[in-house]
Amino acid sequence: CVARTPELAAIAAGRVTALVLEMGAFQSISCAVVDGTVHPRSVQGSQLACGNLARLFEQQLGQKGTVLEPACSLPGAR
Repeated sequence: CVARTPELAAIAAGRVTALVLEMGAFQSISCAVVDGTVHPRSVQGSQLACGNLARLFEQQLGQKGTVLEPACSLPGAR
């Protein structure tokens, strides 16, 4: 049996009909799952995602003079 990630996410949440939002590091995707199947016309993607938002906030804070330092870092990772 092969299934798409949104279908599996809906089933894992105990639903066969759901609106699934996936937010990755560089892309966000939303789609409708109805009766356990993704509706292809409902799939929408956006470049607004975690990694991009973090960089945007860091740039804006940097323009105001605030420098962000990581709580921990790997030795020699500068």
